[in-house]
Amino acid sequence: MKIEFPRAVPGQAEILSDLAIESKGYWGYSNARLETWRKDLRIEKEYIAAHLVRTIVVDGRLIGFFAIKRDASEDVLDHLWLSPEAIGRGIGGLTFRKIREDCAALGIVEIAIISDPNAEGFYLRQGAVRIGEVESVPQNRMLPKLCYRMEDKMEIEEGERAALVGFPLVLRTARPIGELRVVSFVEPRSVPTT
Repeated sequence: MKIEFPRAVPGQAEILSDLAIESKGYWGYSNARLETWRKDLRIEKEYIAAHLVRTIVVDGRLIGFFAIKRDASEDVLDHLWLSPEAIGRGIGGLTFRKIREDCAALGIVEIAIISDPNAEGFYLRQGAVRIGEVESVPQNRMLPKLCYRMEDKMEIEEGERAALVGFPLVLRTARPIGELRVVSFVEPRSVPTT
């Protein structure tokens, strides 16, 4: 599977708008309800020009998009939509990795996410935390507000020691998972003082 994240162009506004509605429909909302939300999920050409909007292309086929919106008060992951057949295939996790890369390149330390209640679990699994709720007037309900904080990743080589809550620990394993390394630590029987 080849996945790419090219910048969206203003001429894609209509197709991205339709994709957002199609994706929202994955959660079982009625067609009538989706149509009432259509104007609020509409992506305008001006929006694409003003914000970082990337398409998600798998094996040459457009299957989703995301948008990072920056303003003076906060940075927001304003959109993340996948076509229904792409949901549950790991593409969302790969896309979130790209979102983190873009945030790092833009100097974003923290990004807010207003989520559909059905998608909240995905963001929590990515490491976001729920910080409250916001009212959605068009949807006539409260939506979860989450925050994802970019963290500096500290690389620890095998045999190095690290302190965690005052306890000396020794690296036991390090195994690669994509660009990340998962490490586990054990408390040593004795820690040399030199």
